[in-house]
Amino acid sequence: MTSRLRHEDLAFLTRAPVQQVHRGHVSLPADRVFAGLATRPEAWPAWLSLARECHYEGAPPHGVGTIRVMSLPGGIRARERLLAWDEDERFAYRVEEINVPGVRAFMEEWALRPVSDGRTQIQWTLAFDCAPPAALLLRAARNRIDQIFTEGTRKMATVL
Repeated sequence: MTSRLRHEDLAFLTRAPVQQVHRGHVSLPADRVFAGLATRPEAWPAWLSLARECHYEGAPPHGVGTIRVMSLPGGIRARERLLAWDEDERFAYRVEEINVPGVRAFMEEWALRPVSDGRTQIQWTLAFDCAPPAALLLRAARNRIDQIFTEGTRKMATVL
């Protein structure tokens, strides 16, 4: 059963009850990282092990307001609405619907910062409001999520 989540604005990223921030570097310029994140969602499964399928609904051009569908392991499926599409800098979305119980609000942001010629710092922020058992599970999975992020940024450099 799919649950509709509470609509939050971008300020939720800093005030959510459960927040995780993961940082890393990728040996690609920011424009190529942004393209891999925002303009080619179908490539996500090639570099992020959590992604099984990823695509936009509707024809291009895509940007703020576009709906993206993401499938994750275990049959998890989410519909997300893009909230920020700042070329080569930031890509953020709010989960509108998900088939995971206990989640009330969920948002993610990918922030990019060039650090040297051909290298980009990535900050991935996850923000949640969820029932206590789900919050406990997310806190316990923090290290594993960080590991998946690190592996993903390493793969991103070869795939994109």
